[in-house]
Amino acid sequence: MMKLTVIFVAALATLATASAQCPRIVTRDEWGARAASTPILPIRPAPWVVMHHTAGTPCTTDAACAQQMRNIQNMHMDINGWADIGYNWCVGENGTAYEGRGWGRQGAHAPNHSSRSVGIGIIGNFMTVIPNMAARSAAQQLIQCGVVLGHIAANYWLIGHRQSNPTAFSDEDPTMKKFAAVLAIALASLSTVSAQCPRIITRAGWGARAANTAVLPTRPAPWVVMHHTAGAHCTTDAACAQQMRNIQNMHMDTNGWADIGYNWCVGENGAAYEGRGWGRQGAHAPNHNSRSVGVCIFGNFTSVLPNLAARNAAQALIDCGVSLGHIASNYWLIGHRQSNATACPGNAFFENLRTWPRFNPNP
Repeated sequence: MMKLTVIFVAALATLATASAQCPRIVTRDEWGARAASTPILPIRPAPWVVMHHTAGTPCTTDAACAQQMRNIQNMHMDINGWADIGYNWCVGENGTAYEGRGWGRQGAHAPNHSSRSVGIGIIGNFMTVIPNMAARSAAQQLIQCGVVLGHIAANYWLIGHRQSNPTAFSDEDPTMKKFAAVLAIALASLSTVSAQCPRIITRAGWGARAANTAVLPTRPAPWVVMHHTAGAHCTTDAACAQQMRNIQNMHMDTNGWADIGYNWCVGENGAAYEGRGWGRQGAHAPNHNSRSVGVCIFGNFTSVLPNLAARNAAQALIDCGVSLGHIASNYWLIGHRQSNATACPGNAFFENLRTWPRFNPNP
C-alpha cells in the first residue's frame, strides 16, 4: 500500500501543473435518468464536498456506468422513497462524471450536510481496494470544475461520508484512510489552479425558470456565435439578473422556446450568466445551433461598443469554455449576422468582433 500511495502522490503532482478542466461529463439525459424535481441548494456556492462510495458494483465502461446510475436512482426513489438519486454527481472507473442531482441542487446523501454540500459518489465498493486512477482523477477534476464554475466555494472543506454520519464509507481499513488523506493533499495542491473563467452567475443565482433542453450534438462546440440582446444594458448584478428573467420569459412565453435561447449572456458588470449552459443546444442561430455556443452581451450595440468589462468577460468565457473542454480549441468565432440575416450583434460591436482571436470572416 505504501508503494501505491507514493505512486498516487507522484501521479497527482503532475496534475497540479495542468490547467483546471472538468472531466468528461455524462448528463442525466445521456444516462437515461427518470424525471425528478429537487430543491435548490440553500447555501451556494457549497462550502462542503462530501465523498462517498456507492458500496455496489464498480464500472469501467460507459454502458455499465450508465446502468449503475439507473440502478442507483431506482433504488433511491423506489426503495428509499427519495425524490431522485441522492448524489449530486457520481464518478465511474471509466474516468467519467455522471450528473445526479447536479450543481446547485440539494442532495440526499449526508443528512447533516445535504443542505450545504455537493455529494460525490464513486461507483463501487472501496472497503478493501482503492478506486482506480481514472476515477480518482475525475473526482478531483469535478471538484475543481465546481470551484471554477462557482458551484463550490473556493475555500470549501472536503470530508468523507463517515465524517458526517455513521457509515461504513472509508471504514477503519488503512487503505481507505490513506486514500482519503492522499485525496485531500492532492486537492490542496490543485487549489491554486484555475481556468480563465469570468465571474459566473448560475441559473439558480439569477432565478431561472425550470426548463429541459437538448444535449448539444457536436461536442466540444466548434463554433462560438456572438450576439447582442438589442435591449436594455445592465451594469449591476440585480439589473442583469432581471434582464435574464425578462429574456427567458420572452423566449419561452412569446417565442414558444423550451428555455432562454442563449447558452450564456454577459453583462457590463463583467459577469457571465448561465443560460442553457455548457453542452446544451441553444436557440440563437438556426444554422449553427447544433454545433455552437451562443453568447450574448446585454444591450444594443448598433452605434456603441460593449464596455471593457463586458468584452473582457466574454473573451474570458470563451477561454474558459476551451479550458473546460466545452469549446473546441480550434473553434471559429462569428457574429450572429454571419449565420442568419440579422443586424445582430450590432454594427459597432461586429466591427470590434473582427479583431478578436479566432474570428472567421468567411464562415
